[in-house]
Amino acid sequence: MDNPYYASRPEILDVPPPASRTPRWFWPLTVMTFILGALIAAALKTEGVVLREFPPAPSVSGPAMDYVTYQNTFNLQQKTIEELQKRNEILERGVVTKSPEPNELAGQLDQYRFLAGITPVTGPGVSVTLRDSTKAVPIGLPSEVANEMNLSFTIHDLDIQRVVNELRAAGAEAFAVNDQRIVATTAIRCVGPAIQVNGVPLTPPYVIRAIGDPATLAGALELRGGINEQLKQTDTAMIQIQNSNSLMLPSYNGSVTFAYCKPVKDMSSVGNNASAVSTAAAVPAGSATQ
Repeated sequence: MDNPYYASRPEILDVPPPASRTPRWFWPLTVMTFILGALIAAALKTEGVVLREFPPAPSVSGPAMDYVTYQNTFNLQQKTIEELQKRNEILERGVVTKSPEPNELAGQLDQYRFLAGITPVTGPGVSVTLRDSTKAVPIGLPSEVANEMNLSFTIHDLDIQRVVNELRAAGAEAFAVNDQRIVATTAIRCVGPAIQVNGVPLTPPYVIRAIGDPATLAGALELRGGINEQLKQTDTAMIQIQNSNSLMLPSYNGSVTFAYCKPVKDMSSVGNNASAVSTAAAVPAGSATQ
């Protein structure tokens, strides 16, 4: 017997499930993932190149860090001085151009710059190379003798100063030590383990170049009892003298300003001032004049 309830229900058809569709965010997300991966790979590759070309500086502290800071500051100041010197040259040329006698003024200006050492120069001369000895102190010597011998194997600031003084006395007209031009205000001194010239620390070998008559300059250094003979008695490799037909010396790139020294404008007062200075110098400090 048929049930009227089932007879009244509509026939249920088998409807297939809807086809699966790709979400809208799938392809944009895929593209962004590929781009992000490419950027990460490029960043890693760039980091590797940077580390290979510019390895990180070793961690330093204390005096080593102070030296690094000083060296960076010095290099920055050197660049600033060079830029200011270039600007000064431009201004000087402008003044010379506007002068009623530009040729004469330009000649005087070049002569003053030449005498001050702030212009590069060239000419014949000699090159003197000073280097520390590679000899080893014999074992078994007393400590005092070993220390003295070890000091004799090292080039000191006095050795460079002696060479420069000898060359100057022989008529050298321009000097440079490891490309540091020697001028009137140059100081050659030992500061810790380094020798400073114009405040710049230098490392051996020290190459002293001087412009002048090569034969005269070389002969002055090779005098009996001179610096050449004394160094060669310790080690013949510590000094080398070479004549040259053409040397190029750089210009002095340090400061040329004076804080206390000023030119005298009124020459009539020079005599009175000189006598006053002589009188003041003759009176000991702390004593009262009668």
